[in-house]
Amino acid sequence: MRYLPHRAVFKESSLTTKIRPVFDASAKDENSISLNQCLATGPNYIERIPSILNKFRKNGLGVISDIRKAFLQISISPTDRDYLRFLWWENYEKREIKIYRHCRVVFGLSSSPFLLMATIYHHLEKERNDVAVKLKDSFYVDNVVASVQNEIELQRFQTIACQVMSKAGFELTGNLSEKELSKSELEILLFIQKETFGKNRRLIIPNFVVYLDSDGLLRVETKLFSTDTGDYFRRPILLPDKHELVLRLIEETHRIHNHADQTEFCVQDLDLNDMQNLRKRAKHLHAVKHKLKTRFQKEYISLLKQTSNKVQTPLSVGDIVLISLDNKKRVDWPLAKIVEIYKGVTVFPALQD
Repeated sequence: MRYLPHRAVFKESSLTTKIRPVFDASAKDENSISLNQCLATGPNYIERIPSILNKFRKNGLGVISDIRKAFLQISISPTDRDYLRFLWWENYEKREIKIYRHCRVVFGLSSSPFLLMATIYHHLEKERNDVAVKLKDSFYVDNVVASVQNEIELQRFQTIACQVMSKAGFELTGNLSEKELSKSELEILLFIQKETFGKNRRLIIPNFVVYLDSDGLLRVETKLFSTDTGDYFRRPILLPDKHELVLRLIEETHRIHNHADQTEFCVQDLDLNDMQNLRKRAKHLHAVKHKLKTRFQKEYISLLKQTSNKVQTPLSVGDIVLISLDNKKRVDWPLAKIVEIYKGVTVFPALQD
């Protein structure tokens, strides 16, 4: 009777399992053969790697996921479990050993990748949708590597893929949590600042008040004291304008918010939206414009100081001025632009709304 040798493998960076046992089915005595030498391995899936990588690069958005504890979701026939015995210390001090048998597919058997893929294909062939077809061509062992064209297709692919795999008893994972995304973003920003501004990260810019926040990021103090927004607006992060990663972040922000003239960043095709989504978008844009006008009046115009009457600042074409109205509050005074000045005894600027 054979017993599978095993040992513990530690991986501190793992988000799910930091310690896991690894079984060696290739171990053998000097004059015998190993269990792996007795098993049929099936097709070589390593040959699919170039094809899968090309599919990942095909569209604008890449999709990567894996199956949580994939091999442990597949049962072993009771008649085959005696070949998967292993020894375990029941009590090390008393030297008591207990014999166990694997009831699930073991990671480390030469046939395990084939058993997993055959099981996945069996369940995917029952489905009659395009996502199942895409999944079948996107698996490498327990990893999904694919790509989609836009955000709408991404959401649909994620939803249907999780539902399809759940029917087969598999759980797709790999999406980062909000906490993990925030941590990754912070590390990127710290790297950019350290690379640009030096190890001490001290920077002196004329008319700028720069300080380090609790996360170690360089921020700039502004004069926006009346705003009810957080530090991201009142105290923006200091970043270089020509850094490659900064440009990538800007492009991604434009793409997510579908800003104008950003079609090269995979802006969402409006034909994919129904009329309800278009109405919501128009309503959102109107609300943004209204909020911008309100904040400009509240946070900027209200902070302007009136100069002494004794000090006369000369006006010039192109200046932006406030039109004083006796029947309105100062925050509601309209803005105007000087387009022409008529000189005489009294200066009369020609204004344009």
